[in-house]
Amino acid sequence: SPPPPPPPPPPQSTTVGPDGRCAEVTASAAAASRLAHPHPCSIGLVGAIGDSLTTAVNMDCDGAGCAGMAEWFELAWAVGSSARDDSCDASCGWLWWQEGCANNGVCNEPAQTTGKCEAGTDCSDCGGCSRAARTLPNLLGEACASGAVLGASTGGGGARGLNVAQSGARAKEALTQAVGLVAKAESLLGGAAYATTWKLVTMLLGGNDLCNVCSDGGDVSADEYAAKMRPAFETLAAVPRLVVNVPLHADYTQLAGVDWGFFGNLYCDVLLALVCPCMGNWASDLAVARQRVGEYNGKLVELVAEFNGDAHASTRGQGTTFIVQPFAQHTVFSATHLVSDDCFHPSAAGQELLARGLWNNLLQPAGEKASSVEEGEALLCPTADAALS
Repeated sequence: SPPPPPPPPPPQSTTVGPDGRCAEVTASAAAASRLAHPHPCSIGLVGAIGDSLTTAVNMDCDGAGCAGMAEWFELAWAVGSSARDDSCDASCGWLWWQEGCANNGVCNEPAQTTGKCEAGTDCSDCGGCSRAARTLPNLLGEACASGAVLGASTGGGGARGLNVAQSGARAKEALTQAVGLVAKAESLLGGAAYATTWKLVTMLLGGNDLCNVCSDGGDVSADEYAAKMRPAFETLAAVPRLVVNVPLHADYTQLAGVDWGFFGNLYCDVLLALVCPCMGNWASDLAVARQRVGEYNGKLVELVAEFNGDAHASTRGQGTTFIVQPFAQHTVFSATHLVSDDCFHPSAAGQELLARGLWNNLLQPAGEKASSVEEGEALLCPTADAALS
């Protein structure tokens, strides 16, 4: 008689509701000893390469305050790790007996005169305050009994960790950021730990290049984009035990269609045309931009396939792999609450949506990855045998 079929592989993930948290898990012995595609809880260090999307510019700005272009590294989707605080603090309320939300005991309004607290607070029972932002490091910390990872950002300046993203950066700066990240990782881990620690880096650059494909002299073709990104791939490929998330670009032209109301639309139309020339609401410009987004994404897919292939096997670090994460490709970002008051950058809710999409993609096997994410979507949680893929 023929041999029985092999048992099905163990499940990679389970799901919880949109507001739920993953139960803590420990990698199985087999998963913990893998030489490639590590368990999520085997990750010991995180980092990010990118632009203002990854520095979380204006994530929590209000009106004229957006002109300051403040960066919120600690709440950035790919590498932020704002401390979670489940307590409530009466001092944040309008009146002394009113309960507001605490964010490490600090409100973001001078003199604590309003109930508005820092984005990132986690008081579900306090009216008007949002819970802690879901970021990739925070999701890892929730799901893994192994605890926090190195490299996550806790603030700006010296507290930005291994978030080497620079607001305004373009693809031509990918190599500089990659070299800087590798040097920081080596310094942080040191010696043998650098070779044995699993690292997870998210690299998303090219948004500012895409914003200028409609301007005279500013256009970067898809081939030029790939040529500018290639040295960063080469640098990262040589790092041992590294998983590189390569998210595909979203269709940013949808921001031109956000309905801010009559006066808001007048303001945003002018502002978007200044900061992102392709967003001047000319149909021809928007069509060119959409086409180029697809071309850039195609080049990223090609680069990932190339650097995972045999041609780079001799120079690739042990276990190192690049993974296309397509969650943003067809995601709708045109709801006003997902966009900052600067009309362009993601709000706190938008940053969290990016983190949710990236996290779920990480737990979805190749060929089954979602190309969009919604706020009400269930969160995937790793099992003991899960693998980053």
